[in-house]
Amino acid sequence: MAVDLPLKGVTVVELGDSAAAPFCGQILGDLGAEIIKIERPDGGDPSRHWGPAFWHGTAATFQSINRNKRSAVVDLKDAAARALIPAKA
Repeated sequence: MAVDLPLKGVTVVELGDSAAAPFCGQILGDLGAEIIKIERPDGGDPSRHWGPAFWHGTAATFQSINRNKRSAVVDLKDAAARALIPAKA
């Protein structure tokens, strides 16, 4: 049986890392939102390296709280790169 989730059709651009912002994104994603995680060009979200435990070379905690998200690398120090992030989806 298909369930209509309350945030289906909503797109969220996640501009945070470590634990708090990704956990919030996880909750919004679980409620049906499409989450686009923006990561740094110099290694991405630092929580990728928290461990142990690792799964396929990335911290299991990172894998868990960033499930079902799309990811893009954007250098937020570059004005042209920032312009690629939609202000409103």
